[in-house]
Amino acid sequence: GINAEYGIVQLITGTLDINNFSKVRAILISEEQNWKTPTPIENETAVMDAYQKTAIFHNIKINISTRMSLVQLKFQMNFATQANTPYQLLESSISYPMIVITNESQWSEAAGRLLFLDWFSSQQPEVPWPLFANTLHHHFLKATRQDPSRPSRHLNKSDFDYLHSTFLSNQPNISQQQATSFWNWFGQVVQTIRFKRHINNLWFSGLIYGLLSKRDATLLLQNQDVGTFLIRFSETNPGLFSVSFVSNDDPADRVKHYLIRHEEISSNKTLPDFLKEKPQLMFVLQIDLAAGVFRKIPKEMALHNFFSKGKRSQYGANGYIDTL
Repeated sequence: GINAEYGIVQLITGTLDINNFSKVRAILISEEQNWKTPTPIENETAVMDAYQKTAIFHNIKINISTRMSLVQLKFQMNFATQANTPYQLLESSISYPMIVITNESQWSEAAGRLLFLDWFSSQQPEVPWPLFANTLHHHFLKATRQDPSRPSRHLNKSDFDYLHSTFLSNQPNISQQQATSFWNWFGQVVQTIRFKRHINNLWFSGLIYGLLSKRDATLLLQNQDVGTFLIRFSETNPGLFSVSFVSNDDPADRVKHYLIRHEEISSNKTLPDFLKEKPQLMFVLQIDLAAGVFRKIPKEMALHNFFSKGKRSQYGANGYIDTL
């Protein structure tokens, strides 16, 4: 289905007085027409409210895979201005492009194509960094299911500074080639936040720092107690996590960095489960998203609610241990 609970189509007529009208029908427009299903679209009709002049579509479902080609919707209805007069066809303008995917692994590629349509909509070879960043942020909020007017965790200035310097060399204008290289990394990050079990909640609770270089992680942790750690996205392995932590192995090199490999977390063993099993990781740095500061919290207390069944710690939901 389309990624929304419902869609609203409004009829704007000016001074035209419409007395009779049919149901409103959604029509699928696609570059590809060789569909194997006789019903490429479902729940495609809705009744127009005669007073409000609106039709609400619930759960429009597109039953085709578009192989990364664009699809769009337009809406049609028949109407008459007077009784006993012939009906006329009224069509809406075409909707914003969409891409139909069949599994979550296709999301980054599909979202990237739609993002590039916005970045380079005028076929220009480059886009200024402020426009690039604003467009990226709009798509990021949508991809992470946030209300743009009240985002739970937007990208802040330090996030944009990190992305601009690390992946785009602080260039004032971003080329399509640079944007492609950037999205190959950041698209996997957003896909991980959007789909991976517990990651979304960990991100919005500030337990995943996220966008931070190895150097800045080292500076942030170097004066912290042994066992203190933070979670960030790997710069060299798109979509994977690195754990930066304070060790007592070498006083001259206190902060270590560990890449969590694909095979170390799965549907049966989540990121919190992995962290629970590592005794050298004791205190997680959690970002206070409102104040922009860190809090150091015992790992078991911070991650208790995210452990898989049978792996729960001794801490209760309120942070107190159950028994002594």
